[in-house]
Formats: sequence, C-alpha cells, structure tokens
Amino acid sequence: MSIAEERVMASDESTQAKPRFAVLRGELLRYLATAFVAASADTATLWLLAKQVGLHYQLAGIAGMVVGTTVNATLTRLWVFKTHRHTAAKEFILVWAISIAGMGWNALILYIGEEVLGVALLVAKAASLGLVFCWNFTMRRLTIPQRES
Repeated sequence: MSIAEERVMASDESTQAKPRFAVLRGELLRYLATAFVAASADTATLWLLAKQVGLHYQLAGIAGMVVGTTVNATLTRLWVFKTHRHTAAKEFILVWAISIAGMGWNALILYIGEEVLGVALLVAKAASLGLVFCWNFTMRRLTIPQRES
C-alpha cells in the first residue's frame, strides 16, 4: 500500500471517528448542564431538609437524590440523548436503577465526610457530586441511548 493510500484510509477513519466524538462531546456538554440543574435541586433539598428542618443528613441526602434524579431523568430524556432504544417508562426505570447505585455512593461519601473526616456537609456533598456524576453519565451512556451506526 502506498503512502497516499494509507493517508486516504487514515483520513476515512478519522472522519468516521469525528462524528462519534462530536456526538459524545455534545452529549457530555448537555449532560453537564443537566447535571448542574439536577445537582442544584439535590443540594438545595439536602441543605433545606438537613440544616433548616433538622432532618438527619442521610435522610436529607436520600430526599435530595430523589429530587435530583427526577430532574435529571426528565431532562436527560428530553434533551441529552437524542436516540432512545427504550420506552420512556422503561428508560425511567433504568435511570432509577443506575441512580440507586449512585445513591449508595452518595450515602457513603456523606458518611465518610461527616462522620470520619468531620468536614462540612456541603463539602462532602461536593465530593459526592463529582463521583456520582461520572458514575451516572458512564452507566447511562452505556445502557440507555441507542447509537446509530
């Protein structure tokens, strides 16, 4: 194979990879915006229930995750992933299954932050948001949207 032919093949491969990367980049940016809105709802619920109402931080954390997950699932379905292989109801169930594991990560990080390290609740929540964001995006991207070839 000549150098010119190798360049053409490499060019063809890179043009196929660019649209996939562009789709992933677009999804990731939309998911970041969605996650910001959902995380704001989650954190506000946590703060309100734990600091203003006096609910135990773990229960407040669960309530916050429920609110945040509902916001995230709705926005993700409507805006982030453009193709769907499941009905809205099945996708919502899958999102909740993934999010339950995320809630486990959240509870663990809040516990470690609050009980072991003694850091402020919202500092622990910030750490939790980073990890749970990565978990949720990766798992949702792998299980929910359908990629067109």
